[in-house]
Amino acid sequence: MIPLICIDFIPGSHGNFLKYVLNNLLNKEDLELPFNNFGASHKKNKNLFVHCGHYNFDGNKIPSDNIISIRFTEGDLLQLFSVSFYRVGDQNIEDVNLHINTYYKLLKFNSQIIESLNKSYGLNISEGNQNCPKYILREFFKFGFKDPSIHGFTIGLNKMNYTNNKKVYNFDYSSFYNYDKFKNELKNIESFFNLKFYPKDLKEIHDEFISYLTKYLELKPQADSIIESVKNNEYVDIPDLTLLQESYINAILENLYQIEMPFHQEEYFTNTKQIVEWIKK
Repeated sequence: MIPLICIDFIPGSHGNFLKYVLNNLLNKEDLELPFNNFGASHKKNKNLFVHCGHYNFDGNKIPSDNIISIRFTEGDLLQLFSVSFYRVGDQNIEDVNLHINTYYKLLKFNSQIIESLNKSYGLNISEGNQNCPKYILREFFKFGFKDPSIHGFTIGLNKMNYTNNKKVYNFDYSSFYNYDKFKNELKNIESFFNLKFYPKDLKEIHDEFISYLTKYLELKPQADSIIESVKNNEYVDIPDLTLLQESYINAILENLYQIEMPFHQEEYFTNTKQIVEWIKK
């Protein structure tokens, strides 16, 4: 008999995709592909042995003693948070334009952020005052990258603790992006829960999964490259960045140089020379 297994995961960390893959492996016939227009695996299938949810993140009880807990590191935050903005609730929120119609976008994502912005910066982001200055958003999200322990997702991850009577497999979030590592995690899950998977080639499914995420896989390497150029006094042009990339770069530079990056800056730096000059100044 196949036991009920529940995947506990932070929004955006691909719990629905893992649920689909595991259920597909546990069913003799292939399940219908789960991807919607945003690439999220939110389409429903029947014959489910594996369920998923933001159980501890939302404060809900996990309806099984068999748990797969998707775990990430501080180094994953930029990519994970960006994907979450885009994917959660199928809202298609691009953080690059978060300063426009901010109220409705954050209301769909997490209304507590609106409350925090209003309280911290003396704003009145509301139905009648929907936008928020870009420089304030950049500053607000900077602090979660500067001290990852206060980031909402890290706080949520730290809530994902389980009693000793639970059988818990910790799944490495980063393995989603490497097919060989992903297959190895699946093999470990099969052994850990004493399951029997039907032999199936998952390469094509995994390739499609990755195809929706290509631009997000580039976010951190691109931002880290800019930071390295600043550290090495290399003057290069800065391409158009997302708001969260700008927040991340400022956070890392502030930690490196113990300085404060500019606050009242609606448009970000256009080259690393400007950043180097700011740091020296």
